[in-house]
Amino acid sequence: MQKHIQQGGNGSVETERGPSLCWTVWPMGENLLRSAAVIAFLIVAAWAIATSFGLEWLFVSAIILLLFLAGYFFPTHYLLDSESASARGLISRKKRYWSGLKKYYVGKKGVHLSPYTRPSRLESFRGIYLPFGTRREEILHFIGEKMNRGR
Repeated sequence: MQKHIQQGGNGSVETERGPSLCWTVWPMGENLLRSAAVIAFLIVAAWAIATSFGLEWLFVSAIILLLFLAGYFFPTHYLLDSESASARGLISRKKRYWSGLKKYYVGKKGVHLSPYTRPSRLESFRGIYLPFGTRREEILHFIGEKMNRGR
């Protein structure tokens, strides 16, 4: 039994496990001027690599650059449900269970969920960053309910 509420490709879903919130963020589609600058930079970098090292290195470096920038060029899908917070991109998947998360930090463009009670250098590797997209208030409300429960 699922109840779907769709809003521009994003939605809230009521499942048997409880409420969930899903949304998609695609940085390339959000700012066309910045995207044009990134593409222009990549073209210049490709030209420099091709003239300096040859065409075979152009293809290798192009693949490496696209893999590193996949989060920018391709959409990332986020899901908050009763058990976990997860992010699914073209080449990466990250899932963190609420039971393992201790603290969250709200930033200008997103929220970082951390498994540590105090700041740590490992937070960026062990935690999960969730950009708001257009759903800031809904995301913060959902996380607040999950993280502040039992405190």
